Amino acid sequence: MYVPASCCIRLSNLQSCRPRNGQNFTTDDLNKAQVLALNMDPKFAAEVTTNMMGKLGIVAPSNGQPIVLSLDVFNDHGVVEHDASLTRLDSREGDTVVVRPTLVQKLLDDTLPKDSTIVNAASFARSRLRREKESIAAGSPELSTADKDVSIVEIGLLLLVAGQGGSDPASWSMKKDVIKDFFLNERFAVDLGYVRSAEVVTPERLTPITDEIKKTYVKG
Repeated sequence: MYVPASCCIRLSNLQSCRPRNGQNFTTDDLNKAQVLALNMDPKFAAEVTTNMMGKLGIVAPSNGQPIVLSLDVFNDHGVVEHDASLTRLDSREGDTVVVRPTLVQKLLDDTLPKDSTIVNAASFARSRLRREKESIAAGSPELSTADKDVSIVEIGLLLLVAGQGGSDPASWSMKKDVIKDFFLNERFAVDLGYVRSAEVVTPERLTPITDEIKKTYVKG
């Protein structure tokens, strides 16, 4: 399991945790950002970071020091970013790093009804299905089962850390203004209604939300 690359980028922009130039931040900084900004369980944050480094093929120094990173390591297509992204083009279509406002708007329009002010597990699942179909239509290969599973975890984690809900996983949602600003301006918009989770974010809380996303996803 790993944090979506978009989450890493936004976390790295937290001035209280690291420099804002995108260079020379460490895995310790990333862990600290997840805990302080998102109220993630420290053990979970460390696991997420470790698994991300493994996916990137980055090995920790033998002297026990934290890994030093720069933002460009998260841009490698097919490693962290993948085709059928909710907000970015496929590799065969152009730049895979730049967020496309038209794709963000499509994501917002996948809600039922379209003019709803929130996105939720079901609408995110519809967005994933749409993007996977659009990707194949563009000539890209179908995502692997592993990448599909990871993409659902990414959505679930985003809902959990930046959304609001209760014991019913179907109740979890995010305000459209918050998710739009998240993608376009690379921030968690407190002024638009983002509220840091009052409850510690753990894998046990994440699983029911990802299961809820799959209910709509598998029907597609």
